[in-house]
Amino acid sequence: MLASPVMKPTTTLLAAAAALLLALPAAAQPYGPPGDSVQISVFAAYRFGGEFDSVGFEDDFFDDFVDIEVDDGAGLGVALDARLSGGLFLELWASRQRTDLVENEGIFLPTEALFDLEVDYYHAGLLYEWRPGQVRPFFAVSIGATRFRPDAAGLDDLIRPSFSLGGGVKMMFSESVGLRLDGRLISTVVEADDDEFCDRRRFCYDFDDDVYFYQAEARAGVVVAF
Repeated sequence: MLASPVMKPTTTLLAAAAALLLALPAAAQPYGPPGDSVQISVFAAYRFGGEFDSVGFEDDFFDDFVDIEVDDGAGLGVALDARLSGGLFLELWASRQRTDLVENEGIFLPTEALFDLEVDYYHAGLLYEWRPGQVRPFFAVSIGATRFRPDAAGLDDLIRPSFSLGGGVKMMFSESVGLRLDGRLISTVVEADDDEFCDRRRFCYDFDDDVYFYQAEARAGVVVAF
């Protein structure tokens, strides 16, 4: 069975979330053009990372020589921002990556694709724009669910909590249309206990109790304001 991801936000991410809340203005002033209360963004993304760092071959001789990782690749997503006050938004976003789970045995051997894997994120959080105008830098935090969908017989979908930290900029071409560029670091902790994953050759890998799983996502898309 694929290991069970369970989220434990790191101290750094929690501190960043607290800093965002402390930075919010006590009294909101008029912000942005009239009617700019909802923004919808559709974006293309590229995901990096996704290695199960503590995976080891069940024979101790091979420990740390074999890693299982999610292959880097493109994804798609959508975000909905609803203004709460001033530059503060409630943000809902979802992102999907269709990729492969691969086995990496080191720099001298090629990676081997084990099976197709879909990794989805469904998040809710806060986004804060630092200033109004045509160019709007922002900072965001969110929490939600990670869904792993392996395309392999005998492996079930897994849905677990996750946490993200990110930032970027919105460059508005007009009052209602613009370009959005941003990035996210998404953190997951895998807890597997006695679970194992076996590849096509029936070699099995044991997961430690706490296996950190991180992905970074770079995004570019169109934002429409209403």
